[in-house]
Amino acid sequence: MQDRQTVTVLLFEQFELLDALGPLHMFGLLPEYYQLQIITTNGQYVTSTQGINMQPTLSFNDTISAGTLIIPGGAGMRFATHNKDILAWLKKNRATTTYYMFNLNWSSITCKCRLT
Repeated sequence: MQDRQTVTVLLFEQFELLDALGPLHMFGLLPEYYQLQIITTNGQYVTSTQGINMQPTLSFNDTISAGTLIIPGGAGMRFATHNKDILAWLKKNRATTTYYMFNLNWSSITCKCRLT
């Protein structure tokens, strides 16, 4: 059996719940192939647009290999796309990230961080 691939979801305040949990559910159906992790800037709870609190497993202080990185949309996206910590983390980890999956509104991030 091959090594499991890592799927990382980057969460921020006011993220869209379905954008984050839908992919986690899908990849979670195959635990023999995928390891799931959630990251936030500081490792603290974040609240979705729908009012659901999520506890991450990691913070930007942890050394990780993001593998497949999922960035959800949501009302907080406007703040997140201008957050210097998020932009710096994306740039720092682009070498260990294989695939990016994000809401179309994150296209400006692609340019800012040269992710493609």
